[in-house]
Amino acid sequence: MASLRSPALTLTLLLVAGGRANLSAQAPTCPAPVAWHITDLDERFGLTRIEAADAVRQAGMLWSSATGDPFLFPESVEGAPIRFVFDHRQERILERRERHAKLDSEARGIPEAEVELNRLREEHDRQREVLDILQMDFQGRWDENASTVAAWNQGGGAPPGELAHLAEVRNALEGEQASLAARAEALNELVGQVNRETERVNNMIAELNQAREAFQADASVPGELPAEYRESRRTFGPFFVSLTREIDVFQFDDRDELVLILARQLGYALGLKTSEVPGAVMSPDTVRGPGEEPLRLDPSDEVQVQQLCVRR
Repeated sequence: MASLRSPALTLTLLLVAGGRANLSAQAPTCPAPVAWHITDLDERFGLTRIEAADAVRQAGMLWSSATGDPFLFPESVEGAPIRFVFDHRQERILERRERHAKLDSEARGIPEAEVELNRLREEHDRQREVLDILQMDFQGRWDENASTVAAWNQGGGAPPGELAHLAEVRNALEGEQASLAARAEALNELVGQVNRETERVNNMIAELNQAREAFQADASVPGELPAEYRESRRTFGPFFVSLTREIDVFQFDDRDELVLILARQLGYALGLKTSEVPGAVMSPDTVRGPGEEPLRLDPSDEVQVQQLCVRR
């Protein structure tokens, strides 16, 4: 009697982009190495492929340094695709850059306006001082002439020669009085100019502060991610077969922020969890600003990756 044979079971393992073929009862603890390559890079980001790849390498080195594995994130055409997807998020970043440049330009204009205002104030003070001296001197001579005339009048009048001299003195004083009045009018005009310039500078400062407040108020849109890491696992019954990964980058303000964003996505690719520790690379609340020190892992980041990817 012929014996029955069970049909042979053939299992084909596929090597997919961003993952390694593997057959086990569970996913690997540390999926390193995680290969990657840049597939799409919209030119509107203002970034070359070389610059983008350098940013990925710098982000990967943060985790490599913590694990002691320099080959944690090799670059490979079969690696996980990293795409730079331009949409309304980066468009908004570019718009904010233009607004920031305009604010900087307006801020630079304020010191220039203040210099002019100070010049006008100094000129006003100088002219005011000169006018005060001239008026004091004039008043003294005016009073002296008035006393002389009063004395002659009390004595019955001045002789013809003295009358002519007193008339000349009075005419000269009246001419000088008119000149001082013109100086005072010019000074009043300068006061008006100082007041107008003061108001203009104050308005510039107020408008700049208001624009800065508005700029800070819409710094971010809640719920919108700067990047996204996705993975897809294939299984065969209880067995883990393969894993595909992909990273999309949507927005970044500068290279330092890009490195931070990429480092977080690569951390997700290693299996790290989102952190609530302030300042941690794996915390979505951590941001980078201009002039800050080079990006480093937080101790909590190091603990996460070492527990996962460092063999004891």
